[in-house]
Amino acid sequence: MSVTSHHDLRGADLTSVPDGVLKLKHLTKLDLRVNRLNALPFKLSKLSHLQTLLIRCNEFHELPSVVCKLKNLIHFDISTNHIEFIHDGMANLVNLQNLDLSFNIIRELTTTFGRSFKKMTRLDISHNKLSSLPESFGEMTSLESLKLGSNRLTKLPASFAKLLQLKSLEIDENGMRDFPDSICQMMSLKELRANNNSFQRLPDHFGNKLHMLEILILHNNGLRGLPDSLCQLPILSSLDLSNNEILNLPANFGKLSRLGKEDGSVFSLLNNPLDEPPLEICARGIDVIREYLSGQGFFTIRKKMTEKKRSDLTVTLDDVDDGTSYTMNHRPRGVAVIVDNIGVGANSMTGDNSDADKLRIFLTKIGFSVRVYRDKTSDEILQVMEVIALEDHSNFDCFLACFVANGSPDLIFGEDSLPVSLVDVAKCVNARHCPALIGKPKIFLTHACAEYDITEMANTKPEVSALPKSPPVWEDFLFCFNIFQGAGAEERSVFISKLLSSLELLHSLKDLRSIMYNVMDGVASDVETAFVFSPVSTLKKKLILS
Repeated sequence: MSVTSHHDLRGADLTSVPDGVLKLKHLTKLDLRVNRLNALPFKLSKLSHLQTLLIRCNEFHELPSVVCKLKNLIHFDISTNHIEFIHDGMANLVNLQNLDLSFNIIRELTTTFGRSFKKMTRLDISHNKLSSLPESFGEMTSLESLKLGSNRLTKLPASFAKLLQLKSLEIDENGMRDFPDSICQMMSLKELRANNNSFQRLPDHFGNKLHMLEILILHNNGLRGLPDSLCQLPILSSLDLSNNEILNLPANFGKLSRLGKEDGSVFSLLNNPLDEPPLEICARGIDVIREYLSGQGFFTIRKKMTEKKRSDLTVTLDDVDDGTSYTMNHRPRGVAVIVDNIGVGANSMTGDNSDADKLRIFLTKIGFSVRVYRDKTSDEILQVMEVIALEDHSNFDCFLACFVANGSPDLIFGEDSLPVSLVDVAKCVNARHCPALIGKPKIFLTHACAEYDITEMANTKPEVSALPKSPPVWEDFLFCFNIFQGAGAEERSVFISKLLSSLELLHSLKDLRSIMYNVMDGVASDVETAFVFSPVSTLKKKLILS
């Protein structure tokens, strides 16, 4: 007789746990994500072998007390619910290694929260309403990954300096003004995301001990300069300093020789009032920066850059605004949403987040207010769009959404491997649901991976192809699709690379539809495993992102 150890009830529209599940005495993993549960039965405590419990995307308003009796629990996910408080009973879960509390409304943690979690290696408590953390946090000395982004934190406890095993830390989108000194002691740290805070400076000793740091994301702060110790990070390959107030780079900045050179790495200094080196030098990469700062070859660099005329670009001004173009004169010009589900789900893409990061940097550069959402379920994708539709877009010129995920021209797959219709997603911002965007262009880019034979698409049309014949509620939309078979990072990146290079040269000169036709043709020619559809448009004017 077989023994059931895993039970998957995702998306079953459950309001209670079936009695049959409670009889599976040898169950080690129970997946109840994406249901309508608001309580768990006491009998669940009898499942003494249970190691993994997933109750993400339900309707819990408090931590079920029965969970605290599952002393062998290793992985617990209660994210995307309505939890406000974590009570002391969790201290019984001494074997927890992976805990996800993200996307709740937790305002505070008990003073003893971290005391019992000696085995915890991964903790995600991002997207809550925390304004402080207890000193006991520093007692989770096995932590390797910690996500604290999108809270209301103004500082970190001094005990953070004890987290010497931490490899990945996210403190983005908080209210921090002073950079936490405790981070500078984390000698194992490989990735630090601290963007969208209000840091005006980094500690002078910032880089003295962070010799393992590979990724440093600090965009959208108020940084006015960089410490010399930053140049002591020997293996730093990704550095995003865009949208700060940096005037000068340290004299030894050129020592960061790996910046932007690793596969998938990002190096950006965009939107800084740089004086030394000038932005035109910084835009050419770390090798040119090093040559400039060393004082060698300065005039050679200047001469080469001066000789680079726009005349060698194969573009004309034929498509400039002739009075029939959409108005593009606001800053920000509009909201741009990037949903990046790369590397998640049952049929996940492989690779990193570099495509989404590069797109974010460019869209920010040309004036969009960019929001990146990663690892979202199908329901969460819709929720993101619904919330954005309720915002005031009256002072914006347009809206843009890009989806990097598994899918097809009609479907986008969430982190939960469940699909959401592109039409349903786009409907959130049509004339009926978002009146502030009436008469303004709404751009949707789908960059998807298909696990099936894409040659089967040859005789199909996307569902949105019918929209040009639809009522006026669907006016002013542009849909572009790029579908490729398999999950190769190289093939996947061709679309984004061609898109960004074309937009960099032409966005202020040519109609976006023309640009997208050229991009799609290029992808179809260069990648055998890609399938592109002609853009679907209900635009009434030229769309020039001037």
